[in-house]
Amino acid sequence: MTIEYERPAFLKKMLEPADYTKWLNRKAQSLVHRDRRRWPKTVIERAKYKKKIHDAVVYSEGRDFYTGEPLSWCLVGKYNGSDAQKEGVEYRRRFGNLPTVDHENPTAPDSDFRICALRTNDCKSDLLPGEFREFCQKVLRYSGQETSAGSMNG
Repeated sequence: MTIEYERPAFLKKMLEPADYTKWLNRKAQSLVHRDRRRWPKTVIERAKYKKKIHDAVVYSEGRDFYTGEPLSWCLVGKYNGSDAQKEGVEYRRRFGNLPTVDHENPTAPDSDFRICALRTNDCKSDLLPGEFREFCQKVLRYSGQETSAGSMNG
């Protein structure tokens, strides 16, 4: 049985229902594929991932979990991996605000998912949220733009 998820209200003017469903399916499938390789002894269910991704989208209210910035949902479905390889950095920069799915805890197969920009996901990589914030604070301190810990919360 396939469960279809309704687009959250904030997406109704930005994405057609079929585009949201396609994105949700593709994200769930790609994460399942990757995570089954990462954790071969763990049962990873596509339907569970799809629900967790949808829940993360709803929770996001259209914003990057880590920065609070609005995401460019109009870019969903437009990223092309072969174009990115051909064009390199400039291509990826144009898609920097593309919504992506992040494992909040990249070391745990049962991690919650968070929605964030492609550039944020690239920067966070395999860090835990606290490690990511600490790293960002180090960058700011080194550049002379120290910030309070409170302003770094997602």
